[in-house]
Amino acid sequence: MPLSKLTLSSNRRLKKRREYLEIQADGKKLYSKQFLIIVKKSERTDSRIGVTVTKKVDKRAVGRNRIKRRIKEIFRLNQFRLNGIFDILIIARHDAHSCNYHDMERQILGTLKAKGYLKDTP
Repeated sequence: MPLSKLTLSSNRRLKKRREYLEIQADGKKLYSKQFLIIVKKSERTDSRIGVTVTKKVDKRAVGRNRIKRRIKEIFRLNQFRLNGIFDILIIARHDAHSCNYHDMERQILGTLKAKGYLKDTP
């Protein structure tokens, strides 16, 4: 995979409230221990990701932003493994702040793989 394809440009992110609400209403919900992952088939040319981390997860902005950065990095490195074009919304649950990067990666990718949204090959 060329490195130019491993970027997370602005057209690969969900930005508008309307987009988040549409995915929450129509998407397929997948549950892991510390994350709710909502996946919806997209008609666009690229998969997109949105991340929500509320103050219930971590009171400090530093902690919430760290969780968001880690999730976006997991998506950036594994976006080519998706079995199609999807809009993905990942919502961190109350104890997500206790996860390190590898636990997050294992949970998110394991959940997507178990439901058939992710290819087996790394």
